[in-house]
Amino acid sequence: MYQFEYLLSENDYYEFSKFHAFNSQSGKRNLLVLRLIIPIFFSVYILLFLISKDNSNAVLVEGIVGILFSVIGVFISKFIVIRSIKAQIRRMRKDGKLPYGVSSSLQVNEEFLIDESDGIETKIKYANIEKVALGDYAIYVYFNAIQAIVLPFSVFQSQEEKEERIK
Repeated sequence: MYQFEYLLSENDYYEFSKFHAFNSQSGKRNLLVLRLIIPIFFSVYILLFLISKDNSNAVLVEGIVGILFSVIGVFISKFIVIRSIKAQIRRMRKDGKLPYGVSSSLQVNEEFLIDESDGIETKIKYANIEKVALGDYAIYVYFNAIQAIVLPFSVFQSQEEKEERIK
């Protein structure tokens, strides 16, 4: 049996949200849709401009500008998602409703994972764990599509302990 005591920060939640947005099926699909919407929007804009104008130089300039913005939009789509995550966290903090407990305890025994955060205890049978994912800063134990236990790497005393527990 192992027990980990740790504090979660806003940055831990941000890293989880970012990991989920770029690695889950729904997050990947949302990013793809965002990357498609931007060029489609500018294509419709160019098409409407072509229909409404007679000046060929203006059409050429608008076409080049539209293509340029489409390409830039595809490349900055990840930054748009990250900015959206940060804005969402700011709104939740302002409302006082952060979706994580600051003080957490995780017990790992033979039958369950027991997560205790700010007085709320969650028992999870190993059969109910959907996946375990390694992020850059934490281990994420998903027990449904959008909820996970966040275990920051800072709970481990050394790199060797971390590698041993992850096995």
